Amino acid sequence: MTITTRAEIVRDNPRGAPLFSVDEGEAVNIRGARDDWVNVEFPQRPPETLKGWLPKDAVGDGAAAVAAIKKQDFARRIAFEQGRVLVQGHYLAAIAQLRSKLADGKAGGELGIYRILPDEWTADWSNKSFGVSLPQDPINNWRDQASHFALMARAAQTGVMKAKDVTYVDLYLAQLVGVPAFKLLKATASMSVEAALDTVGPTQLPAGNSSTKQILERYKPLLQKDGVPATGAEAAKQIETALDQALDDTRELFPQKGPAKDVKPIAGAGADVESGVAGVGAVTGRSDMARLIVESFAKAGYNQIQQIAALANAIEESGLDPTVKAAGDEQSFGLFQINLRGVGVGQNPEDLKNPQFNTDLIIREANKTGLKNAATLEEAVRIFVTEIERPADQRTAIAKRLATAQKLMVA
Repeated sequence: MTITTRAEIVRDNPRGAPLFSVDEGEAVNIRGARDDWVNVEFPQRPPETLKGWLPKDAVGDGAAAVAAIKKQDFARRIAFEQGRVLVQGHYLAAIAQLRSKLADGKAGGELGIYRILPDEWTADWSNKSFGVSLPQDPINNWRDQASHFALMARAAQTGVMKAKDVTYVDLYLAQLVGVPAFKLLKATASMSVEAALDTVGPTQLPAGNSSTKQILERYKPLLQKDGVPATGAEAAKQIETALDQALDDTRELFPQKGPAKDVKPIAGAGADVESGVAGVGAVTGRSDMARLIVESFAKAGYNQIQQIAALANAIEESGLDPTVKAAGDEQSFGLFQINLRGVGVGQNPEDLKNPQFNTDLIIREANKTGLKNAATLEEAVRIFVTEIERPADQRTAIAKRLATAQKLMVA
């Protein structure tokens, strides 16, 4: 496996213009070389593979190059995964803390910072549905583990979000026993974990886990009480206690409010869980325009966090009315209120009222910025306001759009 050996700037050509930055330890595929530079692609940067040039000495063999885990590097990676698959970063950080105390290594048959089993590593976690391509061999690379566990969490999250009042406690219980068994325990809290697992049978256990006995033993502190299988209610209480401690221990990396029992996962970026389209389900009256925006940004290579930032901006600019013109003499039109003196210079106002044309123009402008590298909602909103829309009162605009974006994020 080849990875980056240090933080570096990826360029469009050897010694060319900067494209984006990468951290130490990111997986790369080498496509070619020129002088002291290599042309690389990044298979773990969805939805489309990013390519560029790095100095030759910035890539190397993974076995030799992976250094000890630094907390801030871990935090950046988790923020990236949050933006990619829409599982909250502080949940991902807390589970790594709970399982390994953020330490790489091995415990029995479990490996790495998330203590993943080899069979879990090779299982199908629907990577393709999130535009993610994971390498098959580096189970011991903590960055790859972060990507893999984020997909595992998202698979469980997609399954549990149809239940009412779902919290982090429910999400982790579903990860431990599988969504079918979780649903049984959610419906009948007095049912034992063992009974729920036996009822659903081996084919509906979490991928990579072979039996009820294996799961009960593997997660004994959480799924057993006084040496016997816990009830669903007892298991939930033990998970809650463990998660609260892990959340406290990682609060410096990912601040969050409230105990685990009160904090809810991201609901598929705005209640449209089935389609996976960011934010659409939270928009009433203009869902057709919302869908056009997020699907257009997705096709252009922007992840769901970035799609939400775009949608929030359009909501604040036009209320998602593609025919609207700014009040007074201001010559701004359409979904993103494109101005004839700015992004819309030389354009026909009637064309700017075409929602697809308007969106395509704003995407073209977004492609000139660092929006694709934004790892958090706050960063994506800030870039959209300051580098794409550029209103006069940027501080107020950021605050308003961030509030709208946060509503789209949480169902």
